[in-house]
Amino acid sequence: DIGGVFEEAATLARTGVPGKQVNRAIQNGIQDLGDVTVSEAGEVLEGLNLAFKDAGFDGLTHVGGIKGGKPHRVSVLFDPTDATISSGGRIPLGRSADLRITSAAEGPSPPLRGGEGVPPRKPPDSPTGLGPPKEPDPPRLPTIREVEARSAKILPEARAELAGDVADTAIPLEDFGTVQARWGERFQRNVVTRVEDMLAGHIPGISKPTAEGRAVRRAMVSADLYRVTQKARARSAVYEWAGRNRETLGLDGNGKVKAIQVAEGAEIPGGRKFFGLFDDSLTQRLDHVVEHPEKYIISPEQSRALDDLDDILEQALRLEQRAGIDVSEIAGDYFPRVLVRKPGDDPTGIKLAGRLGTRPGHAKSRFFGDIEEAWKLGYRYDTPMAALFNRLESAADAIANINAVRVVKSLGQKPSARVPQELVDAARAAREEFKAARKLASRRGATKADKLRFQEAEVTLDNHKRALRIAAQQAKDIQPKVFGRIVSPEVAQEFSRYIGKDLAESPLDQALQMARANMIWGDDSAGLVQFWTLFWRDNPTWWKAMGHGVIANLREPWAFVARNADVISRGVSVGAITPPTEFLLRSGGRFSRAFGQLPLVKQTQRMFEWTIFTGQTMRWKAMEQLSKNADDLMELAAVNRAASGTAITPGLTRAQAKSLSRTFFAGRFLISTTSVLKNAFKGGAAGAEARKILGLAFGGAFATMVGGHMALNNGKLPNLTDPDKAGFFSMRVGDVWVQPFGPFHPFIVAIFRTSRATKDIAEGKTPNSRDLQAWPRFLEGKASLGVRINIQILDALGIPLDQIRGEPFQRLKLATGEDWLRQIQEYLPIGPSEAVEALIRKGAGGAAGLSEILGGRTSIVTPFQELSEGFKEEFGREFNPQSSADWTLARQNPVTAPLVEATSARSLSRGTEGALRAEETEQKQALIEQNLELPRDAAEFTAGNLKLGDELIEKFRDLQTQMAGVLLEVDREESEAATEDDRILREIQKLNPHATKYRDAETGDTDWGAFFTDVEELKVQLTPEVRQAYEDILRGVNEDWRLVEPQVKRAIALQRDLFEIPKYLDPGKGNTEMLEYESRLREFMNFVREELDRSKREFGPDFSLTLPEAARILGKRDFNDEQLGIDAANIFSQKAKFNPARGDFLDEHQEELVPFFPGLYRRRAYQELLSDELFEVAIAR
Repeated sequence: DIGGVFEEAATLARTGVPGKQVNRAIQNGIQDLGDVTVSEAGEVLEGLNLAFKDAGFDGLTHVGGIKGGKPHRVSVLFDPTDATISSGGRIPLGRSADLRITSAAEGPSPPLRGGEGVPPRKPPDSPTGLGPPKEPDPPRLPTIREVEARSAKILPEARAELAGDVADTAIPLEDFGTVQARWGERFQRNVVTRVEDMLAGHIPGISKPTAEGRAVRRAMVSADLYRVTQKARARSAVYEWAGRNRETLGLDGNGKVKAIQVAEGAEIPGGRKFFGLFDDSLTQRLDHVVEHPEKYIISPEQSRALDDLDDILEQALRLEQRAGIDVSEIAGDYFPRVLVRKPGDDPTGIKLAGRLGTRPGHAKSRFFGDIEEAWKLGYRYDTPMAALFNRLESAADAIANINAVRVVKSLGQKPSARVPQELVDAARAAREEFKAARKLASRRGATKADKLRFQEAEVTLDNHKRALRIAAQQAKDIQPKVFGRIVSPEVAQEFSRYIGKDLAESPLDQALQMARANMIWGDDSAGLVQFWTLFWRDNPTWWKAMGHGVIANLREPWAFVARNADVISRGVSVGAITPPTEFLLRSGGRFSRAFGQLPLVKQTQRMFEWTIFTGQTMRWKAMEQLSKNADDLMELAAVNRAASGTAITPGLTRAQAKSLSRTFFAGRFLISTTSVLKNAFKGGAAGAEARKILGLAFGGAFATMVGGHMALNNGKLPNLTDPDKAGFFSMRVGDVWVQPFGPFHPFIVAIFRTSRATKDIAEGKTPNSRDLQAWPRFLEGKASLGVRINIQILDALGIPLDQIRGEPFQRLKLATGEDWLRQIQEYLPIGPSEAVEALIRKGAGGAAGLSEILGGRTSIVTPFQELSEGFKEEFGREFNPQSSADWTLARQNPVTAPLVEATSARSLSRGTEGALRAEETEQKQALIEQNLELPRDAAEFTAGNLKLGDELIEKFRDLQTQMAGVLLEVDREESEAATEDDRILREIQKLNPHATKYRDAETGDTDWGAFFTDVEELKVQLTPEVRQAYEDILRGVNEDWRLVEPQVKRAIALQRDLFEIPKYLDPGKGNTEMLEYESRLREFMNFVREELDRSKREFGPDFSLTLPEAARILGKRDFNDEQLGIDAANIFSQKAKFNPARGDFLDEHQEELVPFFPGLYRRRAYQELLSDELFEVAIAR
């Protein structure tokens, strides 16, 4: 059976087919044999050798296959030392057999032991000088020891050296030393490590870095730089191959080669079709075509394309082997695989993902040698294109990791190196004694003494070995051990920060990642965000890049890479160009990866990445010409990287990287925007180019802003001076503010506010709080979703964050369904939602908002901004949103009133400070009205119970004083400094209508006319804004009270008018003089009442003096005015002459006054003027 397998393989090889098909035939044949014993392994090797000799080849390692027009050999290595031997002494030769059949270019046959063993014997084919050549020995089976010797492992470096390079192949990866030399000292410290080093020793938990710790950091930075640049280089190599062979193979983005036809009668495992859009069968998958070429009709051109791909993979393999990574070639045709789905009853225990180490996943044994077998059992692999990217990128990871590990190992010692020297010397002496004793004991005729000496030496050597092991273990237990080396605690601690336990993504992390992903899809924001500088620096290139981004969703854009392969290769090596990942959201949890593959989401991502990639490439073509040396090239690469909104951050620990993503919404973009500014201070060609980029960008944006605004707004200049006003550094287009400075606009606002605050402090002024809060406000705008949500929660809990960063963008309100809907809308795609909102709210006037689709920065002209403009036109001054009075004036004006309502509605929905303050004031007023029972009494009064009128007056008086207190609280919140308005409001609040000064001298009741007159006099002293605000807040909140409130105010106004008419007649005095005299009379009469009451309390009920009598006595005695006493006595005894004008007034306004002030109609003469209904009201009260 074994001979038959090899004869069939040899016959197949004679036909000139590719060597891979010979490999496949041998592998399949051996697997069909089942298990063989160790003793039968020799037959396998010898049988293969003889079969190939019989076929006309030079023995074991030479098979004359043809691959790409070049002769190839097939090397067979059977490795029983690595195979699993069963209890019956048999080695499995099934799917997991460790039989390595490799294909390599023509060259010297490798030895079967990596440099240590002896190559297979060949009979001499020339005379040796010792006589005629001997006949070759007859074939014999090798001994078990010979099989084991031939089966020893070859070191990966030796295998790579013996195999040699793959000729005429684009190298997908560079060696580690080349990359390390290129980057030199760059990025050895990042922003985070600088801060840590600065705080080290001053904050608990942050220690000063040691020399060994810095060495670990340097190693990880170098590894990261290799990883970043070589992954990019690997991706560009795959894109370049795909671009050259897309039409030849009919290759699509998923790795289907539709131009390769299926052979007639070929049986290929099928799959499921999803709604007719996606078929997961193996038919025409690139991996299946490579592994089963016999099932397809492959043309010579297509075969060359597949061979080119195999060369790329083999080149990566050789580089890994040279780096010391133990990766062996798989027997037969090879294509990488990435398992993405398992059947429910998976018996293998295969893991879908694992952490890469120095031995990557592709270096481990496969569970399924044949992809068809896996497919039939329900396993599914990722698309062939994804597998290609993964294979090459994991190679870059492995090379970076193994070099970092070597550095860490060099910082430590093997446990044996920590063993005391005397133990080592004793062990060496014991070993020499053992060797000498063994030599004597093993010779013919050895004596018993020799054998006894050997036994004693063997025991002694074992004891010394045991002592060495114990000492090594003790040394290992004392200090940390990393990768088998004893290292210092500093090295262990620093290294653990990079490769410690993975910081797993929690469900909340995944939810936030999905929410962020949902906010950034649906547009081509790269145009005016990442490529804002390119728009101004090189507008033709900007348009081309945008076009390539769109085309990327219409057809595979790989041809661009093929046409620009050289410049891309140079650019990615220095970090100037970032090839598309095509799988941006494959990182993270299960749900976030799935979200990244949704229709439209994936297309938006592809457009974004290809726009940046093509733009970077076209700019790099021009920029690299500016370099004069290698340093110039690296600095120019940094400029190109920053100007396109991308950044690399090598050397971040796991915690630092996680913190960056958890802290900032777009941390790398924020780094790139600051780098754009920093690069302008560089020297040489890079600095000059950076300054040119910024000059053209800022100059172009400024000219566009000024010219555009003036052209579209009747020659008015834009707002260039006050960030507190609308349209700061923006131009108005219809009903939309367009900000030409794009992503730099927040920087400009923050810098301007900081400058203004600095100027105020220098001049001894108190800075505007918003100016002091500029940078906290800026950082909040750049914060991640998690940070923003936490800030909203802290706000809702009452933490005074407003004092740090000002009024929030939006407060967290979840009281109603509308609140929840509004909160959800905050997580909709930014560009499309902003554009749609502009069109919905402003119609044609919001057309400029469509620039959001391209990443433009716009804002709709808000109702508040319209209110500010209308207020200035109506009142001739700027609107002050912090003033309640201005809000009141605007609410009273018919032009601005609708704008106030719109502003309030929007402000309440967003939870702004001014709106919340207004809402709080209204809530307080409603509570006061309810406590005074105004709504109930007003409803009854409206229903006809007019007897409640005087109670409504009393309650309205309470409302006035209490609302004065509320307004005082509001104004105190707006300004900490006490004002004259504050003093007046306090006076109003203190007024008491039941005080003596407001007692009616004639009746003893409250003189409401006097009281409300004093209130009015105080109100007049208020500033117009505050006075209007006070009047406004007295308007009822409750609907019933709002109906009665105008009647109450009208009655009070009439009562004040009545107060201006003298009560009594005095022919010798005019109206004004009489009013002043009556005021003096009122004070005197109240004094008389108080004195009479005091006397009665002092002398008891026997004190019989009357009011008229007391008035005459006190007028003459205490006031030295006898007439004053007589006039008061006449009033007390109702003998004074009343003013008929007062009666006429009361008669004219009886319907308005009687319900609220029935006491005015106490005189019979006035009562006779009343209607029956009002007479009953007046008499009853």
